[in-house]
Amino acid sequence: MNEEKLDGAIEDYEKALEFCEKTHGSDLKRIDSLNGLMKDFDSFFYEYVYVVLASGFRAKIAARLCPLIVKCEGDMEKMIEIFRNQRKLNAISEIWKKKENWGEFRASLTTVESLADLPFIGNITKYHLARNIGLMSCAKPDVHMVRWCCEKFGKEDEALVGKVTDAIAKKKGKKQGTVDFALWVWLSHQRGSVEAECCHGGYALR
Repeated sequence: MNEEKLDGAIEDYEKALEFCEKTHGSDLKRIDSLNGLMKDFDSFFYEYVYVVLASGFRAKIAARLCPLIVKCEGDMEKMIEIFRNQRKLNAISEIWKKKENWGEFRASLTTVESLADLPFIGNITKYHLARNIGLMSCAKPDVHMVRWCCEKFGKEDEALVGKVTDAIAKKKGKKQGTVDFALWVWLSHQRGSVEAECCHGGYALR
C-alpha cells in the first residue's frame, strides 16, 4: 500500500477520531470494548434489529426505531404499527424465534460468512453485524467508506475498505472496527462539519 496515500488516510482518521469522541464518545467506546461474540440473546437481537433497520435507511432512523421494535419481541402486529417494511419485519420476527434455542443458534455464528445465512443480512451488512456483535473487529464497506477509499487511493473497491482500515488500525494501535466506526461517523456528518440530532447522546449509533 502506498505509504504517502496511507498517511493521508491516517490524517483523516485522526480528524474523525477527534470528532467521534466529541459527538459519539459512548458509541465509540461500546464498539471498542467488544471482545468476542455476545453471550446473551437480547444483546445480539438488539444489534441484529439495528443492522436490519439501518440497511438502506439513515442511521438516525434506525437508532430511533430500534428500541421500539426490540420491545415488541417479534410480535408482528405490534411491530407493524411502528414500521411498515414487511420484509424487514419478517426477518426480525424469524430471528426472535431463535431465542428458544439461543445456545445452538449462537454456536452456528462462527464466521462473517455464516452471518450471511441470516435473513436480510447481505454482503455489506454481514460485516456490520459481525462488528457490532463482537464476532470480529472489522470494517463495514458501506457507500461512505467506499467513496472515501476511492478518493484516497483512486480505486472504488469494497475490499479496499478492509485493507485501509486494517492498515490504519495497525499503525495507530487500534481495533479495525474502532477505526471504521470513527471514520464512518465523521464521513456521515459531512466530515465533521455538522452535528445532528444523533450527537451528544441524542441517538446511539452502531
